[in-house]
Amino acid sequence: MHGLLERFRADLLSELNSFIATMEGVLLHLQEIPVSEIQPLRKKVLKLITSFDTLDAFFKEIDYMESKEVQEKFRYSQQLLYRMEAKLDVKVHRESPDKKTPAEFKGAFAQLSHEAITHALTSN
Repeated sequence: MHGLLERFRADLLSELNSFIATMEGVLLHLQEIPVSEIQPLRKKVLKLITSFDTLDAFFKEIDYMESKEVQEKFRYSQQLLYRMEAKLDVKVHRESPDKKTPAEFKGAFAQLSHEAITHALTSN
């Protein structure tokens, strides 16, 4: 049984190393991805994050197969996913056209601000 665990741990570490190398490479070239591909990619990354969070709960229960190395590489993989999602989110918002606030909202906000200031000054 111990040999099986060692083999599974070695395979998992190999997969995590490949995943880390891939993610680090993708992060280096993220700016080259066309804007049209960002949103679908971001959705996939969010699904991966959910899967990794679920796996993390499982791995915690089994103490990361009693391996500090598995724990460190798994956590680093999660960090890379979160970093990628954040960068994709920034790129989506930077590249999206500016949305103008409708004039009626601006007027309403200005009126509320004016009323709040007037109330604050006269309530003393």
